[in-house]
Amino acid sequence: MEIEPGGLFAGYRVLSALGAGGMGTVYLVEHPHLMRREALKVISASVADPAARERFVREARSAAALRHPGIVGIHDFGIEAGSPWFTMDYLPGVDLQDAGRLDVGEAAHVIARVAAALDYAHSRGVVHRDVKPANILITRTDAGDIDDVVVLDFGIAKALDEQTGLTGTSVFIGSLAFGAPEAFRGEVVGPPADQYSLAMTAYRLVTGALPFAGTTPHELMRAHLFDEPRPISAGDPRLGPLDSVLARALAKDPEHRFATCTDFADALSEAIRTCRASTAQTLRAPLPPVPESINTAAHPTVLASPPAPAAPAKKRRPWQIGAAIGAALAVVVAVGVGLTLGLGGHAAESVTASDSSAKPLGSVVPSVVSAGCAIAGGSAFCWGENKYGQLGDGSTKNSPTPVEVAGLTGVTAIGTGDVHRCAVADGKAYCWGYNGDGRLGTGNLADGAKPVEVVGLSGVTAISAGYDHTCALSDGQVYCWGVNQSGQVGTGKNSDSEMLPVRVAGLPGPVTSISAGARRSCAVASTQVYCWGQNLDASSDPSTEDPSPVIVAGLDRVSEVSVGTDHVCALAGGVVSCWGNNDMGQIGVGSETPRSATPIAVPGITQATQVSAGGGSSCAVVAGAAYCWGFGGNGQLGDGVGGGTSPPVRVTGLGDVTQVAVGGNFACGLAGGVAYCWGVGDDGQLGDGSQKNSSVPQRVALARS
Repeated sequence: MEIEPGGLFAGYRVLSALGAGGMGTVYLVEHPHLMRREALKVISASVADPAARERFVREARSAAALRHPGIVGIHDFGIEAGSPWFTMDYLPGVDLQDAGRLDVGEAAHVIARVAAALDYAHSRGVVHRDVKPANILITRTDAGDIDDVVVLDFGIAKALDEQTGLTGTSVFIGSLAFGAPEAFRGEVVGPPADQYSLAMTAYRLVTGALPFAGTTPHELMRAHLFDEPRPISAGDPRLGPLDSVLARALAKDPEHRFATCTDFADALSEAIRTCRASTAQTLRAPLPPVPESINTAAHPTVLASPPAPAAPAKKRRPWQIGAAIGAALAVVVAVGVGLTLGLGGHAAESVTASDSSAKPLGSVVPSVVSAGCAIAGGSAFCWGENKYGQLGDGSTKNSPTPVEVAGLTGVTAIGTGDVHRCAVADGKAYCWGYNGDGRLGTGNLADGAKPVEVVGLSGVTAISAGYDHTCALSDGQVYCWGVNQSGQVGTGKNSDSEMLPVRVAGLPGPVTSISAGARRSCAVASTQVYCWGQNLDASSDPSTEDPSPVIVAGLDRVSEVSVGTDHVCALAGGVVSCWGNNDMGQIGVGSETPRSATPIAVPGITQATQVSAGGGSSCAVVAGAAYCWGFGGNGQLGDGVGGGTSPPVRVTGLGDVTQVAVGGNFACGLAGGVAYCWGVGDDGQLGDGSQKNSSVPQRVALARS
């Protein structure tokens, strides 16, 4: 709801609007009796449901009960015209996302102050769960010294002893770049998670970088789960004494970290004191941007202008506290938001870009590639067959070179199905191409040669186009639509088709990967694989179909799943396991053995970072190289040979590979920032301008006309 300055809201006189974010609007207000200026936040959604209203009150009281000089205080809260609101301190300052210029001594001081605030909250049964530089505000004296250090956003904290409330313990609501591994695993998040995030923050304050490589959400999540942090001394040998301290605070197992945040801060300060004098240097450059949150809505600005500092004025970073109080505030975000998602069979894959919208629009350097499409400069490009308008340029003419998809900007994810394509742009889902069975999600059967918006979805972060149906991640929930004869839409029953998105029930915890293939769909939820639709361990008899999600036994701590035409592959701890049909060797055991009802680890594939299952073949990224296995008779293994069934072979000529995507009879990859395709190319699927098959990768001719 909008409030005009000069009016009254909940008894407060509204002075001005300070800023708006995805969860509400913050106003500068004056207390009716104390004549004190405060910041008042009005939450976007209502809490008409009595249970939601009760949760809002409980969470607000939990946050307001925290009284510590290092925590911004909440003064009052209530519900006005169905909208929850609360007031908080209105302070001058700048958050550490934009502060820059911290030397190691200042960093140690800040970490110690924050640690004290966190330990205080922990002693009262409250965990922050979103510790990061943007949630730490500092003020400086006229002399330039750090004065106040205040932790923000304790409103999304959760009482430890509550078993019900705004957010479940298995839901990760923190920020991806700073989140603890246990949050991604769907485990109970306690004080050690705050310590982990505080250590990540310390690393960044000292170095201006993060200890894990990766620019996409999928890469960052996998790094938190499986990779060892880069020693801080690798960037500056003088900081060697900090290595062991940070390594302990960043341990994958919460029990291996320090007992308290203060213990970590004390060890960090001691390590800094033992560094050589030259270690205490000032970081003169502003801290580089890092992907902060899987919820990309901007925080509202509630900062007063501080006294002019001696240094040039810095951009003020928005902040808020209590931003997730109440049911209306609950952004139940799966860690899969913005992740590389299921790369399904018969050109059924979905991959997700890091934010490329900031790149110059003239750039056509791809950030994501799928089988027959790519994202570059925030736009989508597709190539190959176009009988049903699946290239999205408004025509039905085939193109052996990429054409720009009409009308889409800010594209962050794209999925290519058999004869339709889908993408995520500015948080909305769009599909185009063939729609005879409702796979475009428009509620009708009209084909679309240009993108049309999928009905009823908001906050979309990932999408996977299957053979004849589609799935997407919207506001942390999985929705599917299209053909449902095998139960692949996940409605709990079979039907001819569903022309509008239907929420898939029965998936626990955060969803980190989705994939729609042929006659089935799968997702990773709480690091476990769940599938629905036609079973892969029996015939196509209806009695062997599961129209609701069923857990796949034998896999744990899974980060990605990919559904092919008749097989599925999953990635867990660098190991790829596949199951289902193997008549072309597509599950990777090196022979055409009968189908496997249970996952089998692909021999020789370790340290994998991504996997894609297609028609009769599969591919994975392993240590910067691409490996493929299965049927290669038309060159789709990319090994330069071409032939029958094969165990994993390295794709020739590609290095620095970050992505692979397998279609029905061809595959594509992203290597060194360049898109390549190989395999069948008679309809221009390889995107190199030819209509020929190739057993070696061909560079996709990306260029904006």
